[in-house]
Amino acid sequence: MGTRNDPAEQLVGLSRDQAFVGLTTSAEHTLQERAFDLVAALSGTPDLERDRLPDAAYALLIQGMILDFTARRLPGPGCEVLSEELHFVSDPTPGDRITITGTVISRPSEDTATVALMLDSQRGRLAEGAVTVRLPADPVTLRPEARPDIIMHRHRHLERLLARSNDAPPLTAAVAWPCDRDSLLGPIEARAQGAMRPILVGPRETLESIAAAAGASLVGCEVVEADTPHAAAAAAVRLCREGRAGALMKGSLHTDELMAAVVARDGGLRSTRRISHVFAMDVPSYPKPLFITDAAINIAPDLATKADIIQNAVDMLRALGVAEPKVAILSAVETVNPKIPSTLDAAALCKMADRGADHRRGPGRPPGLRQRHQPRGRGSQEDRVAGSRRCRHPPRPGPRGREHGCQAAQLSRRCGQRGDRPRRPSPDHPDQPRR
Repeated sequence: MGTRNDPAEQLVGLSRDQAFVGLTTSAEHTLQERAFDLVAALSGTPDLERDRLPDAAYALLIQGMILDFTARRLPGPGCEVLSEELHFVSDPTPGDRITITGTVISRPSEDTATVALMLDSQRGRLAEGAVTVRLPADPVTLRPEARPDIIMHRHRHLERLLARSNDAPPLTAAVAWPCDRDSLLGPIEARAQGAMRPILVGPRETLESIAAAAGASLVGCEVVEADTPHAAAAAAVRLCREGRAGALMKGSLHTDELMAAVVARDGGLRSTRRISHVFAMDVPSYPKPLFITDAAINIAPDLATKADIIQNAVDMLRALGVAEPKVAILSAVETVNPKIPSTLDAAALCKMADRGADHRRGPGRPPGLRQRHQPRGRGSQEDRVAGSRRCRHPPRPGPRGREHGCQAAQLSRRCGQRGDRPRRPSPDHPDQPRR
C-alpha cells in the first residue's frame, strides 16, 4: 500500500536542521484491489462481505498510506510519529489514483515538526489532517531495496468453479475409503452444500467414529461396507460401472490402491483413451485458473499418450464451462531441438492441432514463470496461448521462421523432408533431385 518510489532512488530523511516550515512534497499511489483484500482480512471482514467494508477498514487503508508517506517521503527515514489527527472525507475505491501532499506547517520544538497532510483522488478529497513527528539529529539514509509484495489469496478461481455447481444437480460420487478427518469431512460438507450425494465406501463403525470426533454426522450419506482399502476401491469402482455413482472420489487410501481397481482389465473403468490426472491451480499472481496435466499418473508418456492427456484436460475444461481451452505444451526450451524428445512431441502435437485438433502451441515454458522474467529486449509480444497480456513469447525473427507456430515446419526441414519446397537438381542427373 506504499507510495510509489523509483527503485534506484535513495531514501534520505530530513534532520532537525533541514525541516523548514513551508517545505512541501507529494507522492502518487494507485489503489489496487489487493490493498482492500488486506484491510478486509485485518479487520476480520468475511469473504462474502468484501464489497461492504466497515469504516475501520477504510481508515486502516488511509492510515497505512499516511504512515508510509511519513516514513519514506516527508520527513522520511529516521522520523518517529508522536501524534496524528485525521479527518475522513470519503471512502477510497479500487483504482483510485491517490496524491498525498505533505507540508511542514510548524516546529513545536527543536526536535519535532508538524506536517499537514492531504489525500486526494480523481474523485476528490479522501482525507486531511496533520501528524507530529520527532526528527533525528542527523539525516538517515536507506538503501534503495525492492519492497516485498504482499499477496492476499482469496481463491477467486476456485470460488467461481464452486459457484457453477450451484446451478447443477448434485453429483452422486463413490468415495473410496474416507477413513481420516479431511477425506470424510470433504464429501459431508459437499452434501450439506447441495453439491454432492456421497456414497461412502469403508467400515461404517470407523466412519461414524471419525465423524463424531469432528462434530459431523453421516445422516444423509449412504454407506457401503468395505473392510480394506483394496476392497473399498473395488466396490467404489463397481458402483461407477453399475451406474449408481457418476464419479469416483479418492479417500485416504494410496493412489496406487485406487488406480489398481480403476485400470483392472476385469471390472475396471478402462476406455479407449489413456487415464490422466489434472491439477486445478489457483495462483494469486495469475489472472485466470491454471490447470496442469499430467502430474500424477503417467510417468513417461509417449506421443499418443500426450495427445490423450491433452484431450482429457480439454474435455474436462469444456465440462466446466470453458468453451475454448488454451493449451501450452511445456518443455525445457522454446524451440524444437532434435536432442530433446519433448520438443519433437510438442511440434507433432502442434501439427495435430493445425489439422483439426484442439488449440495448443509448444514447446514453451510455464507462462506463470515467464510473465515477469521474460526480457523485453527481445521484442516480445502477447502470448496467444496463455491468453494473458503479461505472458509473452518471442516474435518471428524474419526468414529463419522461429515463431512458435512453426515448430512442425522446422522439424520437417531438420529431418530433410522439404515438403512442397522444390529440390535443386543434381548436376550429374538433371532429372533426379539432389539428396
